[in-house]
Amino acid sequence: MPGSCPGGVGLTTALVALRSGFVIVGSLPTTDGTSATAQAGCLIILNSSGQPIGTLSGNEINGPWDMTAVDMGNAAVLFVTNVLNGTVAANGSVVSHGSVLRIVLSIPMGGTPTVASLTTIASAFDERTDPAALVVGPTGLGLGADGTLFVADTVQSRIASIPNALHRTTDAGAGVTIAEGRAPQTAPRSRPRAQRQYSHRECR
Repeated sequence: MPGSCPGGVGLTTALVALRSGFVIVGSLPTTDGTSATAQAGCLIILNSSGQPIGTLSGNEINGPWDMTAVDMGNAAVLFVTNVLNGTVAANGSVVSHGSVLRIVLSIPMGGTPTVASLTTIASAFDERTDPAALVVGPTGLGLGADGTLFVADTVQSRIASIPNALHRTTDAGAGVTIAEGRAPQTAPRSRPRAQRQYSHRECR
């Protein structure tokens, strides 16, 4: 790996493909597939041929779980959720330290993307380890036309908004709840009774 990635490689759904040809993908590695051995990981930078050419690690990157981006060609803004802030030590209990980082990348012509700035814009989402899903925490990112970032708070079954996500300088905590609760269960529709198909021989 051409750069630091604590724990190695364990790819997540934190994935964006940029117009410049670079792909950024998150790594949250474990040595045995369980959360007990999960480590901070990194963001891996791949070139247009799929070869890793660099990593982004440290600086609050701690279990990158999901990601979205604003692509401006020679620059990009990444929004990355992180789910390992105290979750392993809590051993299954819920902790409220899930974060969202805004990472501004500079992408020079013919060069490798580099970090121009990194800001924590949220840091109080609920998260916990899970034997089936590895980790449950903030995911499902989407950026609105007005610059509001929407985040799926999986533990609390809600959608949170972070206003002015592109430019804010303060921590929004766990964001503002705009929807919550599980979708209502609907009764299954009854199937029509099957009709027997008769052959020509039976009809004679």
